[in-house]
Amino acid sequence: MTVETYRMFCYDINTNSLLCEIPFFGLSFDSRLGDSGANSFGINLQSANVRNQIASLLAYDGNPVKTYIDRSGQIVWGGINWTTDYSKSSGIMQFGGKDFISYLDHRVTAANYTSTYDPAALIALAVSDMQSVALSGAGASIGLQVLGGSSALTAITGGYPLSQFTPVSRVISDLVQTSLPGIGGLDVTIGSAWDINGNPVDTLQVWSPRAGRIAGSTGLIFDLDSALDYRWPTDATQAGNYVFGTGAGSGDLKPTVSGPVSGIPVGGLGQPPRLDRVENYNAVTSQSQLNAVVSGLGQQYGQPLRTPIITIPTGGQTPLGSWGMGDDGRLYSGGDERFPNGKDEYWRIVQQSVRVPDEGLAVVDVTFNVPPIY
Repeated sequence: MTVETYRMFCYDINTNSLLCEIPFFGLSFDSRLGDSGANSFGINLQSANVRNQIASLLAYDGNPVKTYIDRSGQIVWGGINWTTDYSKSSGIMQFGGKDFISYLDHRVTAANYTSTYDPAALIALAVSDMQSVALSGAGASIGLQVLGGSSALTAITGGYPLSQFTPVSRVISDLVQTSLPGIGGLDVTIGSAWDINGNPVDTLQVWSPRAGRIAGSTGLIFDLDSALDYRWPTDATQAGNYVFGTGAGSGDLKPTVSGPVSGIPVGGLGQPPRLDRVENYNAVTSQSQLNAVVSGLGQQYGQPLRTPIITIPTGGQTPLGSWGMGDDGRLYSGGDERFPNGKDEYWRIVQQSVRVPDEGLAVVDVTFNVPPIY
């Protein structure tokens, strides 16, 4: 078992200046592919030493700050603490935050995006423009570096005029649904790391054809037989093997697409019945973009959702930090009550949820989805 040390550091959100190291308790945090992960922890203000250590943080009085969780010298979570809650009777202040993706919910686009774009390039442009002081004024940048921004996907016509005040997170959520058979899709992640001077660097990466390492290239093995626990939930209520999609516009100018999801058999013994799924995309203005988005929808929902979750020690045989969001890992079992004939398949990591107790073993729940096929 790997020896672990968890520490937490707080930085000013505008200047990236170190404020303090946080003496936390009750720490939990998670990360998710394509969505915001959260963190929570408490601080005991009854201790004078603790109050002195975090005096600079308390002076912010609820203004958001950057928070980084370090595991044995590696940042394993970075984000913004948005909430605090102090109780005088207990002397405890509770903190709550979300990773840096959450900041994009609080910013609108800074320019017109109504021309023709590579979808990956449009995401990178929207985030870069958002942080431009020239376009957005003081406080526009929290220091996000932007990497990526090119793909082989079909060009799309942007439906985001400046007058619409579209959240940047909405632009991203629209475009990451784009997927084309034989070409790939889009993913967006934000990661944090220490630079050579010991300062945190936050990087938004636009990935195409996907984020993460593909099956067989990672060496990641998750042993269901030796895990602390595992779950294997399935959900057919969100499945759709016949998809209807509509874009923006009216009459003959409104793009539409409908049809069965390719390769999904229905109606036979052991197969599902026809299941319709209807989606409307108000920002999609071109037929080619709608076709790509609905293709991605079929990849995601064409089958019942299966989301295996394995619980392992963060310092175990496959430790926290040895994988990234989007990596494929091998799930293996020699045979048990659920899988009497065993299980040996590759699945994609889409979420991790870590619990660091005040004493004892830190554990992580790793959630998987079926890897994309392009």
